[in-house]
Amino acid sequence: MCPGRGPGVGQPQAQVFQDILLAHGPMADPCPVYRPRKPHLSPFYQCVQDHYESLEMLWPERFEKRCAFWRPYLKEVMVRYLACGDLHEGFARIRCETCRSERLLSYSCKRRCLCPCCHQKRAVAFGEWVPSHVLPPVPHRHFVLSIPKILRHFFLRDRRLLADLGRCGWQAIRTVIRAAVPEADPEPGAIVATQSFGDFPERFHPDLHILATDGAFCLSACGHAQAGGKGLFRVASRFPMKALERLFRHKVLRMLLARGKITPEIIEIMDRWRHSGFNVYCGSRILPRQKRSLERLAAYLIRSSFSQERMEYLPHEAQVRYESNITDPDVIRRILEHLGLWLANARPVPGAYSPPPASRGADPIPPPANCPRPTRTRTAGARPRCA
Repeated sequence: MCPGRGPGVGQPQAQVFQDILLAHGPMADPCPVYRPRKPHLSPFYQCVQDHYESLEMLWPERFEKRCAFWRPYLKEVMVRYLACGDLHEGFARIRCETCRSERLLSYSCKRRCLCPCCHQKRAVAFGEWVPSHVLPPVPHRHFVLSIPKILRHFFLRDRRLLADLGRCGWQAIRTVIRAAVPEADPEPGAIVATQSFGDFPERFHPDLHILATDGAFCLSACGHAQAGGKGLFRVASRFPMKALERLFRHKVLRMLLARGKITPEIIEIMDRWRHSGFNVYCGSRILPRQKRSLERLAAYLIRSSFSQERMEYLPHEAQVRYESNITDPDVIRRILEHLGLWLANARPVPGAYSPPPASRGADPIPPPANCPRPTRTRTAGARPRCA
C-alpha cells in the first residue's frame, strides 16, 4: 500500500500498522533475495568446457567402433549448453508493472539429458503436470522391464529399436492387465519411459519404466462410459510376474529377429540359459490420494542420466570422479550416449491415456495461462533464445 493512499489516510503510522495486523494477521516473512545460478562453477560445466573440442578429435580413434560415427548434433548440444545461463549470450528483461523494478533472466539452452538445470526443470514440471492433467483418480503401479546384456549393444547402435522396445513392453503389460480383469474388453492406461542408464552413466543399460493403471477401464453394466469418458474402472486382482517376463521376452526376441539383429541360433542359445536375463519389477500400489508419490514417480520417469552432486572434476589430474575414476573424454562420451532419448521418453501409449488426434505432436506441458511475455534484450553478437 502506497503512503497517503487508500485506508489509513490521516491516521498515525503506528495505528495504520496495527489495523493491518488486526485485519490480516502477522506479516509474512520477506521474500528471499534472488540469487542467479552460476553454471560455470559446476564440475560438469568445467569438464565439458575443457574437453569438448578434444572429444570430437578423439572420437574416430577411440569411440567410433563402439558408438558409431560422430554426429554433428552432439557438438551443437555442447556449445548451446556452455551458453546456457550466460548473460553475454542474451537475456530477457523482466519488469514489474507495479514497483517498476527490473531483473535480467538469461536464456536457457533447453538441452535435456545434457544440461542438468534445464532437464531438472522439465522433470519437475512434468511430475506436477501428469497427476493433475493425465492420471484419473485410480490406483497405479510402477513397472520396470530390463533386457540381458547380450542384447543391449543393438540398441546402442540403432536408436530406433528403443521405440520398438517400449512398444513390446507396453503390449506385454497390456495383455497381462487385460487378463487380470474379468470384464469384457477392458483397456488399461500407461505412460512408457525409455531409459538407457542405471546408477552410473558410463553403462548403457536400456530399460523401460512404465507408470500403468492397477487395473483397466471398461464399460459399465448400463452400456455407457463412466469415469470421465474412459469407463468404469476395475482393479486387477493379481499380476503373474513370471508370465509377464516370458511374454516380454518373447516379444523382444521376435522384434529383434524381424529386424535382422539376431538369428534363430542365438535364440536357441538363450533358451538353454538357466536365467533368461530379462527382469520385470512391479512396485506397490499407489493410491489416488498419494499425489506426492505420483509426482515423484512421474519426475523419475524422465530423470537425468547423471547427478552433479555425485561428480567431482579434477582438472590437474584429468580425471572425473563419479563413484569411480574415469577420464574426461570418456565421461562426456558416455553421457552423450543418452542424448535424444527424451524425444521418446514418458509418452502415453495407445490405450486409455492415448491423447486425442488433435493434440498429438503438441507440447505435452502447456504454458501457464495469462503468462506475461518479458521484454527481450539481445547483446551484441548473441542470438535470442527462449527463456
